[in-house]
Amino acid sequence: MPLMQEVESSNIASIGHDEEENALHVQFKNGGHYVYSGIARDAFNEILKAKSVGGYIHKHVKGQCACRKIEIKK
Repeated sequence: MPLMQEVESSNIASIGHDEEENALHVQFKNGGHYVYSGIARDAFNEILKAKSVGGYIHKHVKGQCACRKIEIKK
């Protein structure tokens, strides 16, 4: 599990980048945690700089990258 960074978003609580898997982790405020494959570190940095993190992910990641939901044990 990568280090997660809180973001300003109405739906997303935090995001993180897994260097080994080259994957984006997205923790939604509703509790869902999704992993999007094929996201390079440069793309992750662009997401962090985006005016709307959720909008960027919706437009450039969702539906274009393999995705899986994972359960986070607390």
